[in-house]
Amino acid sequence: MKQFNLIILLFLILILYFSFLLFFFGNNVFHQKSANLENLETLYSSVKAASDAEATLITAIQTAANNPNILAAIAQLPDGGADIRNKMNTALSTINDALLGATYYTGVGN
Repeated sequence: MKQFNLIILLFLILILYFSFLLFFFGNNVFHQKSANLENLETLYSSVKAASDAEATLITAIQTAANNPNILAAIAQLPDGGADIRNKMNTALSTINDALLGATYYTGVGN
């Protein structure tokens, strides 16, 4: 009878031990998945903001391109506005590259 009680006691200790391991490691995995989800949500927000910024920049460029006063002022610059056009194109290209890269992870496009 003593051996039977000892076996039951060892069995209960093993159950408690494995329950603790399962709780500890299972909880750690849950927190890791939660952190990954938060990172994905942050990335999604960043892509959405970049997409909105790109749309605003395109609208600003189109508005400037349709305004004869702005075009005349740019044309009077020493380089004929080439530097400004290059900077605008670089800004659009940079935003677009960021959006294309992040679209892969979030599914949000421009």
